Parts: sequence; C-alpha cells; structure tokens
Amino acid sequence: MKTHYDWYDLLVLTGFMPHKDYMGGTTLFLHNSDDTDFLDSLLERTKAEFKKDRGFYAFSSTPPTASVWFKGVSELVGGMESGSNVHARDIEFPLNAVVMQLKRLNIETVESCKGFHNRHQQAGPTRYRGAYVKFLTWRGAFIAETMLKSGGYCCELDPYKRLFINEGTDGILDLGLWLNGIPDAYHYRKPLLEKRERRLIGFLDIPGVSGNEQEVGEHLMTILKNRLDTLWMDEAGNVLGTLTIPGGRGDAPTLLLSAHMDVKDSSGEGKEMLRVENILRREGGILGADDRAGIAAIINTLDMLNQYRIACNLKVAFTVLEEVGMRGAEQIDESFFEGVTFAVSLDRRGETDIVVRTNDIEYCQETEAGFISYLSKQLWHNEGFHYKAVEGGRSDLIVWSQLGIPSVNLSVGYSDEHKESESLNLDAWHRVQDLLLEIITYKMEVATRRR
Repeated sequence: MKTHYDWYDLLVLTGFMPHKDYMGGTTLFLHNSDDTDFLDSLLERTKAEFKKDRGFYAFSSTPPTASVWFKGVSELVGGMESGSNVHARDIEFPLNAVVMQLKRLNIETVESCKGFHNRHQQAGPTRYRGAYVKFLTWRGAFIAETMLKSGGYCCELDPYKRLFINEGTDGILDLGLWLNGIPDAYHYRKPLLEKRERRLIGFLDIPGVSGNEQEVGEHLMTILKNRLDTLWMDEAGNVLGTLTIPGGRGDAPTLLLSAHMDVKDSSGEGKEMLRVENILRREGGILGADDRAGIAAIINTLDMLNQYRIACNLKVAFTVLEEVGMRGAEQIDESFFEGVTFAVSLDRRGETDIVVRTNDIEYCQETEAGFISYLSKQLWHNEGFHYKAVEGGRSDLIVWSQLGIPSVNLSVGYSDEHKESESLNLDAWHRVQDLLLEIITYKMEVATRRR
C-alpha cells in the first residue's frame, strides 16, 4: 500500500487514464465535458497547479496530499453508477479506479457501491456488507473474481453477479493501481478453461455408439449424483435429473437442458486426439464432439450454478439413440416434461447458430429465441460471435417441440460431424458455455421482474 502518490497515481485513483511523458511528467486527455467539468472542479478545490489546453492536461508540479485530493473526490462524486456508459464522477469513492480499470479491460460493470449503510443491510452476512461491483455478465464476473484473488485481494462473488471486495479503503486503492498495471485480463481465465477441457477429453475418450451408451450413462450417473437434486436412468438408458437452486421470487420457470450420449460410429475409438492451437480432432476417426461436447458443456455449467448458488430451476436430459432417429428421447415419460417452459439443446455444428426450425417442424418462433442473440451481443463485442436464428436439422428437439415446449439447438463448435475430418473449435465451445449460463439467469430474472 502506497503512502505517497504522484500525479499519475492520483489521476488513476480518480478513475482517469493518464500517461507518463518522457520528461517524467503526467499528461491526460479527456474526451467529454462530464470528465473535464469533474476534473476542473477537483483541481480548483485542491488548489492544484497544472496546464490545460482544451481537453489536454499536463501536470509537473507537486501534487496535493492524498488526504486533500481524496476528500475532494469524495465530495464531488455522485455515486450513481448505472449501466455501462459510466464516467469517473458517477462512482462512489474509493471504487473509481477499480470500476474504470475493469471497463478498460473490457469487463463491463453495471453497478457499484462503496458499502451498505442502513440497518437492514448491515444485518446480513459480514462478507456481503462492504464495497462491491456488479457485472453485466457472469463471464465478466468470473474473470474479475479470478483476477482479484490471484492478486491476493479478499473478495467473494454472490449469486447476483456482485463481487464484494472485502478490503479497507487502503486495499481498494491499492487494487485500483494494481489493475492499472494489467494489460489483458483474459489470461486469468486459463485455469477454468483448462478444467473444462479436461472434462471434455474425458467424455471424448468413452466409447458409445448408438445402442451401446451404457459406459457413458454410468459415467454420467457417477459425476452427476452430487450435482443434481434428483437423478435416475430410465428403462431406455436416458439419464435424467433435476436441479433447483432457490433465489427468485415466486415460481421459477423450468428450463430443460439436453444433449445426446451416442456417437455415430466407432471409428474414433482408441485413436489419438490432436490439438492444433484451438482446434481439436482425432487421427483416423470421428472425434465424437457430436455430442460429447454438448454433454461436457452442460456439466460445466451445472458446476458454476452450484458453486455460486445461482438461482435456477432445471431439468436435464442426456439421451440415447439420437443418431438413429431420436428413439431415446421418444421413450422418456412425458411426465418428466411437466412445467418445462423452454428447452435448450447443445447439439449443433458451427459457432453461432440458434436452430429454431427444420424444413417442416418449428421448434419455436424466432421472437421466442431473440433474447439469445441479445445476450450474445452483451457477452462479445465481436459481431462474428453473435448468435442468430437459423433453420437446421432434425434432433431431439422434435420430441420437445411436439410436447409444446419452445426449444432451440445451439452451436457448440464442432464441424464435419460423422466424418474423419470432424473437428471442434474450443474457443466456440467455451463461448456456448458462457452463453448458456446467461440464458439460464436471464430466464430467472425476467420471471422475477414480471412478478
């Protein structure tokens, strides 16, 4: 923790992005009137010496003391952060640098607070009373939590995408300067991504052509028994279960998540898997990502829901015999689907498809699936990652939709399925997991708002 701050430090901690010039001075360029009015008022209050030419500032004098500067910041900030278009003066001190540095790292926040103050809020758990930052997406929240913990900062993520920073003012200021030194946040995700991929490789290595899915089913029963509230295998061999994590108000909507266990043929069994950068394939046989990639993605999502106790009401179905005509899905007792309001299958080639129909069957209306495209735009600025409604092939969704359940099938990143050239784009596979978590929480939040 620093005790003496130069101009560069003070400006960073106020929420600005200054630069150090070659002479050792500090410069700053501001693009909008909100920022310039805020800084001008602060400089006037602290009687600081500086040079200004329109939005360009130069600082070479002795800076004000930290106590004087921070007192001025505290008196001028509004503490009204809401949404993604936020300026430094909208944030409660001492969180100015933390929020603005997270945004610089492309981790979007929607709210922050220096700490709860009223009696009701103070009666809650101690770990949820202090300063927090709330994120636009779970992906951003996970990255931020991992990043802060790697830096030794005490923090905890709650079920509402709020990251509580359990540090005093000195620790939060230190965090702001530490974040300023980070050029890229995304490498902090690497341990999580590697953990996901290990599970995927495990599933790809299990044989299971249509009609011989027993080993896959038994493995699923083993790993799901501590992840679901109820779990069973029906007479056909389908693995079914439910998970409810309370947190919403009223009756929560029930979502169905599904993927199939069988692979098209046995040509990939025992063959070596090859990885070139982010592409995974097999030497001399099908990879089997259709649809082991979907199974692994769903289990990884269940892990995140359970770890952070994120409110949800789910039914999961891992089916047999999909590759030979959806015969496993057809044998599921219809009572299992009671209460399901929306179904998501992870069993589609490509990277950005939302399958809403085949050439003769409508799984759901495009308007019912439009929110998924909206969520993908929140997750990624890159338009190439934005999901879009398309027409696709036949799948287990035929069964769900015939029961009147609006259903979609999402791309999970594989291509050339059923061929020796089959491959899986791991980047796209990771993205669909981020999207699936947003779909689940969005459905819960919409239901809560309607009540």
